Amino acid sequence: MAFLRDLADNPSPFFSLNPTNHVVLGDWNYSYGDLSRSAPSSWLQFISQHFVDCLTPTGGIHQHTFHRGLSSSCIDYIFASPDLVRYKRSSSVVYIQPSWTDHCLLQANFQLPLNLDSPVTGPGLWRAHPGLSKDEAFCDILLFDLKHLIDHFPHGMTVQSKWEEIKRTTKDTALHYSRRKTFDLKQGEALLQRKRGGITRKIAANPQDAPQLLPQLNIVEHQLASIQQYRVDTLALRAGIRWRECGELSAGYLKRTVKQKSRRKNIECLRHPVSSSLCVTNDDMLDAAASFYGSLYSPEPIDQSAVDQLFSSLPPTFGLTEASHCTPMSPPE
Repeated sequence: MAFLRDLADNPSPFFSLNPTNHVVLGDWNYSYGDLSRSAPSSWLQFISQHFVDCLTPTGGIHQHTFHRGLSSSCIDYIFASPDLVRYKRSSSVVYIQPSWTDHCLLQANFQLPLNLDSPVTGPGLWRAHPGLSKDEAFCDILLFDLKHLIDHFPHGMTVQSKWEEIKRTTKDTALHYSRRKTFDLKQGEALLQRKRGGITRKIAANPQDAPQLLPQLNIVEHQLASIQQYRVDTLALRAGIRWRECGELSAGYLKRTVKQKSRRKNIECLRHPVSSSLCVTNDDMLDAAASFYGSLYSPEPIDQSAVDQLFSSLPPTFGLTEASHCTPMSPPE
């Protein structure tokens, strides 16, 4: 608590008495509803004068953000300065399974003005989730789609074209199934979070109903834990690394690793192969890339004199007879 008192009484260049564009968040280890764990009055006054609670409306009841055993309380907060609050679109308190942490995840979404100079990132390289091979529902759908495709191959279609169509169908099926499953999981998790929030609010308002509501709460939290574990396993695959500490997965570390890999794939500038100028905008970089690959894949004229010189140096025994050269020259079947 001494830290909060010093922070409010001794402002710094990073934390002024009239903050703008500030977000203050974290585990502050104090509760508005528990006088024995209240923050210093100078800090509470400073927060109430210069910040807005992004999670709890004025006069509302704070949701519990900390759970340990049978005890729970609200000790985590997100405060924003008034100039940022007007950009806030939504906020929530998300339950996280207790095997990872005894705190909930606090979220506040802000829609800030767009920076038109920011680079536009493409979709990147798509890879199918390896877990799809063990998903019986996906395997059944893929088998049906491939059978339908193969049964309708036109007569005379080359083997290469058939293989390309099989790959395309497999990718399309995996994309459609993965997107639908991701959407269903997001919808399911949001529904479970709302159910959990409703149950916890009922328990807070009517503690005598806790024995009837706690079994429902345990079921909802178990389902949430299962969905969250699947999402973290997917993050581990996307990050390309599995990092463990005390037998646990760090979701935050995995998210940072995914972002770092994405940043390393971005091209910030290109040297134009013709003008040698440095290209930084998307249009200029596209023009430089098109010029480079256009030159790279454009066929160069054959030097006939070099070909004649090569043939003239070959001994007569290296040549093919009239009968044996027909097979290599015939088109593939």
